[in-house]
Amino acid sequence: MCEFKVTVSDGKKSSIVATDIIYAEQVEGKVILRDILGASSEVDSAIISYVNVNSQQLKLLSLPIIQTFTRFLQRYTKCVTEGKYNSEIEETWNQLKNEGNQLIHDLKKGSAF
Repeated sequence: MCEFKVTVSDGKKSSIVATDIIYAEQVEGKVILRDILGASSEVDSAIISYVNVNSQQLKLLSLPIIQTFTRFLQRYTKCVTEGKYNSEIEETWNQLKNEGNQLIHDLKKGSAF
C-alpha cells in the first residue's frame, strides 16, 4: 500500500501537515486527508499541486485566494447547470479580482516576500 507524506506550502515556506495518508479529496476550496487509521484532517484554502506515488509525496498549495476561486467556480457551475444567472457570481468574481489585485500589489511593494 502507498501512504503519502503531505506537505503544504504558501509560496514562502513549506511544512509537513500529515503522514501515512491514503486518501485525499478536493472539496470546496479545501483538501480533506485521511490516514491509514481512518483519521481525517483538512487543509483550508488549498489545492493539490503535486502527487508522486514513487516518492510517496503529496504537495498542497495553500493561499486564501483559493477559497474564493473555488467558490466562484461552484457558483458558475450552478448557474450553468440551472440555466439561470445569479448575482452572487458577480459578487464573488469582484471579490476574486480584489484579492488578486492585492496579491499583485503586495508583490510590487515587496511585502509578499
